[in-house]
Order: sequence, then C-alpha cells, then structure tokens
Amino acid sequence: MTYGKVHGMHALPGMELRDADPARASSEVIGEYFDRYERTFDLRVRRPVTVREVREGPADGCWWRPRRVTGRRGR
Repeated sequence: MTYGKVHGMHALPGMELRDADPARASSEVIGEYFDRYERTFDLRVRRPVTVREVREGPADGCWWRPRRVTGRRGR
C-alpha cells in the first residue's frame, strides 16, 4: 500500500511527518519516520529482541529491566 492510500497517520509528539511522497510504500515512509524520531530524541530502541517471559515484580536475576514493553506480532 502506498502512503497516499493510508487513511491517516498521527504525528508522534514533537515531530511532524512532512513532505512524505504519496507514491512510496507506506511501510517505508512510516518506518523512516519512526527511525528519524528515535534518533532525534535519542530513544535507543532495541529491535529485534527475543522475550521469553514478561512479569511484574522485583528484577531479581533479571538480565534487563525495561521501563516499557511494547508488543507486536506479525509484519
């Protein structure tokens, strides 16, 4: 699907998506926008990661304790 056929895309806080080519694939336009956003605000997003378990509570023996976990399935 091209970006011009997307019904809408809400801007992330502090950075508008401008001058996107409507003929380009929406996955490319939005992917590049997210990449620019992460670099601009130094978000240090890690991907891909393999998650074996997510649970609340103390981080005893935990390799990594994230502030947020965002789930996504598929492509």
